[in-house]
Amino acid sequence: MSDRLFFLVLLAISLPVLVLNLGKVPFIEDEGIRGLVALEMEHSGEYVSPTLYGEYYYKKPPLWNWVLLASYRISGVANEFTTRLPAVLFLLFFTLTIYFVYRKYLDERFAVLNALLFLTCGRILFWDSMLGLIDIAFSWIIFVFFWWLYHFQKKEKYFALYIGAYGLIAVAFMLKAVPAIVFLILTLLVSHLYHRTWKKLISLEHLAGIMVFLLVLASYLIAFSQNQPIEKLLSIFLDESTQRTVLKHGLAEAVLQFLTFPFEMIYHFLPWSVLSVTLFHKNVRMILSKNPFITYTALVFLANIWVYWSSPEVYPRYLLMFIPLYLGVCLYLYDQLISTRIRKIADILLIALASAVLLGSVLVFFHQNTVEIKGLWWKWMIAALPMAMAVYYMIRFDNYRLSGFCVFLIAARLGFSLIVLPARSVHSSGAGTREDALRVADLTADHDLLIYHHDTLRYEVGFYLTAKRGRPLSTTDELPQEAYLLTNLANYSTLRDRLQVVDSIRVRREEKYVYLVKGLRLRR
Repeated sequence: MSDRLFFLVLLAISLPVLVLNLGKVPFIEDEGIRGLVALEMEHSGEYVSPTLYGEYYYKKPPLWNWVLLASYRISGVANEFTTRLPAVLFLLFFTLTIYFVYRKYLDERFAVLNALLFLTCGRILFWDSMLGLIDIAFSWIIFVFFWWLYHFQKKEKYFALYIGAYGLIAVAFMLKAVPAIVFLILTLLVSHLYHRTWKKLISLEHLAGIMVFLLVLASYLIAFSQNQPIEKLLSIFLDESTQRTVLKHGLAEAVLQFLTFPFEMIYHFLPWSVLSVTLFHKNVRMILSKNPFITYTALVFLANIWVYWSSPEVYPRYLLMFIPLYLGVCLYLYDQLISTRIRKIADILLIALASAVLLGSVLVFFHQNTVEIKGLWWKWMIAALPMAMAVYYMIRFDNYRLSGFCVFLIAARLGFSLIVLPARSVHSSGAGTREDALRVADLTADHDLLIYHHDTLRYEVGFYLTAKRGRPLSTTDELPQEAYLLTNLANYSTLRDRLQVVDSIRVRREEKYVYLVKGLRLRR
């Protein structure tokens, strides 16, 4: 089988594996926020200045909410599956883009492997591909931006370079705001220094690109200003971008982050992060300099990663645009270091990890959450057999070691989707929250439902209530006599004797419950 055919077949297999039971597991709160904002857009008709519980929501631009709203409208339903499906599709777009980009500057095999290493990275395959969040789409746009600068610098087509680059950053800004501008500044500088074209930063072509970005930004801000002051919006954008940095957390936490960051990222991006051992070869710089694109990607990585390395509160999903760059460098070194001790160490680590996962998979027969899954034996076998065959090929054939592990990981995700996701749908901490919220939605379907101080209600609860009831929720500081209210009696204990408790919703917060109450119980 050719490298290209292998890639296309594995990608085609990956799609049903990734969407299998995708909607089973309850939302985490960030998913609830994204989905709830999109739902309230649908009800309010406010597509540029969205709301959350009827109050203006400033923390993110609206582009991702438009994507989710499109998913809801096309499918005709708003739920976990239709919220997460766009992220899966963007993941496949991202994987294809990595393949096409690296094929331009290295061989077919390298392009296939680097794309599949990204797709099967543990953090992506077993976490971020199952969440309806912005980060995969945002990272894809930023990765395309990285490539765009290199491609058009080489061609010396500067109008196309700047207009396209700033257009991409405009799209990225509409997803996550200020972080897009940070990527723009740092990557523009390193790209022009690497290509020795820094004088082009002061040119009509560059001005044309800036104008493209400003046109998009101005259009958004003018539309937003029709409802709310843009000063507050911009200040919150800036605050959101600095709240995880040393400016908010202090020097001590920043130093701790600097020391622990590499080890945390190696853990999160297993198994392929074990290829990091190739970076310890004494001739790394000389080897990397043989390929200009690999050199460029290494420099782009170094120019941008320090922002996250020095920020105390960073989630791995913020780093997805760096993964093809980093793994591309490691893969290039791996290919160049044939018959070296470091290459053998990398091989041993990969085989050991695959073997450990295969052996560990039998734990599904003993864990209390999975042992009662219907058809457990055949579900385990349908994943374990290709996993075992892949381990055999990894041990027996050097040339199939990496591609074999890619097959292994897709098979492992199949088993995960068949067994673990259904178990989580019942036993995860959010399962009770979803069950209670849907019951309360049915109970209040024909009545007004208000939130007494919205801090008592997590946003995934709000999503379930809004989606099921077909009406948005709003907050109140009043206690109307005949309205259904959601309130936290632990925080508002002075009201306990004046409220009729009808039901409750379990929430994943310290207070544990939000109570459904009805009006006032007046005493004579």
